Amino acid sequence: MAAIELRLIPLVGYLLLAVALALLALTHGPLELARNWQRHFIENMEAFVPLSLALLSAPMLIADSEQGMVELNATLPHRAILTVRFLAVWAVSWAFLLAGAEFMNLLWGPVPFWSGVLAAFGPAVFLTGVAFWATLITARVSVGYLVVIGLCVTDLILKILGAFATVPALQLIDTFSYRWATPALSWWVPKVFMLAVGIVLIVQAIRLVARYWSRSL
Repeated sequence: MAAIELRLIPLVGYLLLAVALALLALTHGPLELARNWQRHFIENMEAFVPLSLALLSAPMLIADSEQGMVELNATLPHRAILTVRFLAVWAVSWAFLLAGAEFMNLLWGPVPFWSGVLAAFGPAVFLTGVAFWATLITARVSVGYLVVIGLCVTDLILKILGAFATVPALQLIDTFSYRWATPALSWWVPKVFMLAVGIVLIVQAIRLVARYWSRSL
């Protein structure tokens, strides 16, 4: 039963990607006459794509505890397997989004897809790293989901309260820096910072889960 549930969990991430793509289509389609629709398109990518990819990636850090699987995992090059699996899932996800954007191009004309990638990629890597660690430490995918969603909600609350202007250091982890840029910091600076931190979190999480599986033998 646990194995079946684990296989079904990624469907949530793919469903959210589909919802994000539908919202992007609404931005470019029925709302195309809006004055700033190109900016709204990028803002929607910044808002939905990072969360979707983080939710999609979190289940990778759960070790299969079924009988015989712990011993099997300990004999495999699990670090390489996890890395390839992670890259494959992300490649498929971005290809899915790109295909959707190309379909919109055919229907309505060019969309600022690659500008949206620049706004969404750094936060996506960062949120995925956070989801990895939350899932790994607690051995619960649901905790990884809640932490990532809670982080995005907290970001919005802090933005409403003006905390990013009061505490400049918080601007470096501003997930929505393109949508609500602050005068003190260019919107791309938090993206680069989150990309760097996210890469470190992901790499270290993969190393730790490999060590955990080895010690479980």
